[in-house]
Amino acid sequence: MLRSDGYVKVLDFGLAKFTETASHPSNPTDPNAETQHVLNTSPGVVMGTVSYMSPEQARGTRVDQRTDIFSFGVLLYEMVSGRLPFEGQTQTDIISSIISNKRQAPLARYTDEVSPEMERIVAKALQKTKTADTKLSRTC
Repeated sequence: MLRSDGYVKVLDFGLAKFTETASHPSNPTDPNAETQHVLNTSPGVVMGTVSYMSPEQARGTRVDQRTDIFSFGVLLYEMVSGRLPFEGQTQTDIISSIISNKRQAPLARYTDEVSPEMERIVAKALQKTKTADTKLSRTC
């Protein structure tokens, strides 16, 4: 959302996932009780908006903060170019595009106003390759 003062405010960006077991309150109907962990996704379950998924999320494998960087890269790409970096006719086609080794088209293809630094930042956020030690190298 664009605020009236020109700043962008992210209101909702993906799904929250608990990584620790929550304690259960003694009175679950207490309106002042802390939020409980009610549902935990299983390994291999894919959840989220397909077009904004990271390769790890699309595969249903373990995710971390790099997934948010990838999804933010998708959002930046879309804001600058007016289109999504990974497209397809079906959700399966989009997932295939996301997890393939194929890279998205450079932003400069869609606009002359993109700076080389913005191109670098978005390309790095959308990086899908792994380093030699098999850890994803996506950072900004």
